[in-house]
Amino acid sequence: MKIAILLLFFLGSILFGADIKVADFDGRDWSKVAVHQMKVDGYKELLKLQCAIHKEKLSIRVRIPQENPSMKHRPWVLKDEKFVVGKQLEDSLALRFSQKGKEIQDLWFWGANRTQWGVADDGFFKDKKYFSDGGKGPWKLNLELGSFHQNRNRYLEQKSQGSRSDVSVKSDYKEGAWELVFSRSIRTINKDDLSFDSLLELTVSKDPKVKGPVMKLTFEGADK
Repeated sequence: MKIAILLLFFLGSILFGADIKVADFDGRDWSKVAVHQMKVDGYKELLKLQCAIHKEKLSIRVRIPQENPSMKHRPWVLKDEKFVVGKQLEDSLALRFSQKGKEIQDLWFWGANRTQWGVADDGFFKDKKYFSDGGKGPWKLNLELGSFHQNRNRYLEQKSQGSRSDVSVKSDYKEGAWELVFSRSIRTINKDDLSFDSLLELTVSKDPKVKGPVMKLTFEGADK
């Protein structure tokens, strides 16, 4: 009987529905934040997602089970005494937000290689076309041929700036899974960002150009 009760409690804390109520939390303890599971193409197992607000910032925590993490993205490969672009792809995740009456869809992107320095890439879709937010992203291409023998990484860190720098992402791989925490102020002054203080639709995908399963986010009880 006790086992059955514990099992029901556990299942009750993992929600499969498409509606997510974004509540306040203390910025540290995720144990009281509802867990939502979803199937995302490109990953074998279900992903777990949590959404919460702390001090005017929306945070989204995602757990991605991945037995063998892929940390490189199209690295330089020596072939026939020439460096060519490799085929290996990084583990990645894209969060796409849309809002009724808004022309743009806000997109946050994490790549295990390209955004490993704590800042997500930030862009938007408009008229089905993708654009980067204004400013500089967290990575730049490594085109220094003389350095390829020491560093085959095709992407190097650069200081992000402007609207493209306002989404942070912490990533950690342990015990067979990635744990990501995205965070951004619920409102910004940038026209290429959505304000996160009313009903939103969120889709999650591995490929930023592909829309994943749709969830509705409501912000009842959040700080405003």
